[in-house]
Amino acid sequence: MTARNLARWGIGIVILVALVLTFDATGIGTRLGDANLALVVFGVVGLSSLHLLGAATWRTLARRLVGLRLDWWPTVRLYYAAQAVGGFTPANLGSDAYRVVAVRGSGEGVRTAVLPIVIQRATSYLAVSLVGAAALLIASRPTDFAVGVIIGAIVLAGVALGVASLVSVGPGRLRPLRDRLLGPGAPDRRRLAGGVGIGLALGVLFHGVGVGLTFLVVLSVDPGAASLAALAAVAVARVSLLIPLTPSGLGVQEAALALLFVGIGLPAESAIAASLLARLSLVLTAAIGAAALLLPAGQAAIVRGTASAGRR
Repeated sequence: MTARNLARWGIGIVILVALVLTFDATGIGTRLGDANLALVVFGVVGLSSLHLLGAATWRTLARRLVGLRLDWWPTVRLYYAAQAVGGFTPANLGSDAYRVVAVRGSGEGVRTAVLPIVIQRATSYLAVSLVGAAALLIASRPTDFAVGVIIGAIVLAGVALGVASLVSVGPGRLRPLRDRLLGPGAPDRRRLAGGVGIGLALGVLFHGVGVGLTFLVVLSVDPGAASLAALAAVAVARVSLLIPLTPSGLGVQEAALALLFVGIGLPAESAIAASLLARLSLVLTAAIGAAALLLPAGQAAIVRGTASAGRR
């Protein structure tokens, strides 16, 4: 682990400690101890299982955009392994890099490996931005902080989609550069637009379900938080995970949800306790991913592609 990564972990831990010291540590502990275990288990297992949808999205985009057919279970295995690696990186970007390396290691070309993952990342950014924007519409008193997070996420989504368009159909003077980097044979605009539509629809489903499952964890520690305003706060806090400051948004999401809860008149202690419990899903996902990494088959055998040589 590099000094930069250690620093990012340190920042996240400092934020968490500051939150606990700023608010009522005893109240946080009480809520953790009194949490509804059934709701916690359902929420945590659900959040971890949600990555099956992420794997399915990647598999669908790979087939549609570059003609790469990925076997289902090897895809799931690789996706969870990537999550275990990416969980230690800001905004989980390491998971994308891991998947690119794995596909390249199986003999596929750069464009075949990169394009579906870039489109998935871009549409995921846009999807979570839309979920957050919709949440602001039902929030009783949207704060400047919440509005800023959503605007920033939409800007990120726009940049990501722009990059995706460049590496796939870069027109005019940019096409020779694109062809030099990724090779000829990019998907046409209609196929790209279809891929973006699929990625966006599945991304909205992914993040929408994620918000719902996290909200169940909130209710496990504070049944009195059952309101549209609290649900909106959870959605906006999820958008804050895109801020590339700490690994998996450590400390950032907890701080965002605590501030939003204070803004709608709910205890910050409930937000912090729920966020800490929701973090258990990352531990479970990392454990599954670590098991996938330790399986006997080599990385090159995880993915078996059938992309034509002309698309490499």
